[in-house]
Order: sequence, then structure tokens, then C-alpha cells
Amino acid sequence: MSSQTLLSVKNLVKHYRVGTVSFLGRRFGHKQKMVHSLDGVSFNVARDETLGVVGESGCGKTTLARTMLLLTPPTSGSITFEDKEITKLPKQELRKLRSRMQIVFQDPVSSLDPRMRVRDIVAEPLVGVGEKDRAQIREKVRAMLERVGLSQDALNRFPHQFSGGQRQRIGIARALVCEPQFLVLDEPTSALDASIQAQVLNLLRRLERDLRLSSVFISHNINVVCYMSDRIAVMYAGEIVEMGPTREILGKSSHPYTTTLFASVPKVDPSHRRADTEIIGEQPSPVNPPSGCRFHPRCPFVMEKCKSVRPEQTVVNSNHWAACHLLTK
Repeated sequence: MSSQTLLSVKNLVKHYRVGTVSFLGRRFGHKQKMVHSLDGVSFNVARDETLGVVGESGCGKTTLARTMLLLTPPTSGSITFEDKEITKLPKQELRKLRSRMQIVFQDPVSSLDPRMRVRDIVAEPLVGVGEKDRAQIREKVRAMLERVGLSQDALNRFPHQFSGGQRQRIGIARALVCEPQFLVLDEPTSALDASIQAQVLNLLRRLERDLRLSSVFISHNINVVCYMSDRIAVMYAGEIVEMGPTREILGKSSHPYTTTLFASVPKVDPSHRRADTEIIGEQPSPVNPPSGCRFHPRCPFVMEKCKSVRPEQTVVNSNHWAACHLLTK
């Protein structure tokens, strides 16, 4: 792993069992059904870099967020953080690591305990990693709340006494109070009004710059991902189909799914009418994903090869690749 790489994910797989197979079912050779949430996902995140992950709802983005932090154990694959493989770490070592890898959840309402005061919510990670000096905890909590734009009046209040944007700021303060190096942002603005979204996004960009954070920013909102990210990974049906620098992906995407996904973004200027590039059909069932390229049932350029052979990653340009048979014709 490069000295500039903070996090490395290799061939990450996450499958969930569906129901059970009866005794008679096993006798007749029926197999356990599995939900293929992630299948062979690989990427690196460099120090001081923001990697954006974009895709339709149900493509595996949130599963990726939870799995890379081991909130959900992976089925297979490796996750390396600061040159240490963390999937097999003992619980005590993993607990110490939590202070350096944090997450901001999508819903600021359900992610905050309504029975706890803000001072205790933000202090909870510090207590969890063994901080015992109460005066120091209070000072760190106060300073972090101020940094995210909340006054000291917030300390003794409960989450229901705040607006949605303020609650998300509390969630951000809780994630950053332990001074992590790596942050996962799982659709942090999707539950907010548009004007509040802009404020929270600008806050996150400032914090990433000032605190020198590396992060993975996950969203289905393409405009938001492009604004926040240095590089973009495009997910489809549990796989990454294209990855590259944001400007390059925006200027010249190489996978048909990426091209159609980005073309679907509404344009502000009415003179720039959107091309008719609607994706036909729906995402495949994660219980029974298609063979070959998973996008082939919806792809306008499908070839016979696409239906049976899984495409390999093909280098398009420096740091830019796509998994599509069209690139190897």
C-alpha cells in the first residue's frame, strides 16, 4: 500500500442469507438464497482525499459504508487502514481504532438518542475510547460544537429542540470530537431542505480542509457528489463499474451506465435540453443478479459477450478505469 494511501479495500463481499432451507429442501438440493449486496468492491482512499460514491437506490452504497467501518462484518475481502488489516482485529484493538474512523449517518433524527442531552451525545465517543478527565471532555465538546456552528446554549438541550440542519451538525460534531483521520458520510444531506443542504455541505468541506480529513462521501445526488469529491466511484448492483477523477468522469464517462446516470441530472439552463437517455427497466434483483455484466439487461449497447462474461477493469486514462466490454472491442 502506498504511503499516501490511508484506506484500502480489496475484493469486499457482503452477502445476506434470505430465509432458511428446510430439511426436505436440502434433501432435494435446494440452496440457501443470498442477497448479493456487495460483490468484489475494491478502491483506495488517499490522505486528504474525498472519494464520492454514487448510484441508484439499492445499489449497495449504505452497505458499503457500514461494511468498510466493520459496523457490519464482511463476508470476505480485506480492509487495510494505515497499513493494518482490520477485518481480523480483536475487539479491544478494533475499539481503539474507532476513534480514527467515524461515520455521519443519513437521518439526523434516528441517529441521535432523544433521551440524551447534546453534551452527552457528543461526549459519548470520548467516553467510549477511555477519556476520563471530565473537564477535558467538556472543553472538547464545547469546542467542537462551536466549530460546527452551534452555541454553548445547545449543550443542555435535547435533539427534538433543534431543526434538521442543527441535528445533523450535532451528528457531525459527535463524529469529529475524537479527531478522526477518516470519515464516512452516508447521504448526510438527503434528509435536509435544499438551502440547509448547501450550508451543511460547505461546513463539511471547510472541516475536511481544516482538519485534513480523508473521507468517503456517499449519495444518490450526483451534483452533491461532484461538488464534494476529488474522485468518483459509480456503483451498480453491488459492483463499482467506473472510477476516476471527478472532472474526467463529468467530462467523458466511459461506462454506458455512468453516461446515462449523469445525463439524467436536470439542467438549470432551459436552453440545454436533456438528451433522451432514460435507462430502461429496473435494477436486477440482488438475490438473483444477472450473469456476465450486471448492466446488460438495461444496456442499449449490449453484446452477446456481455450476457455471459464479466467485464474486467479497463484503464481509460491515468487513475480512470471502467468495467465494460465496449472498451475492449
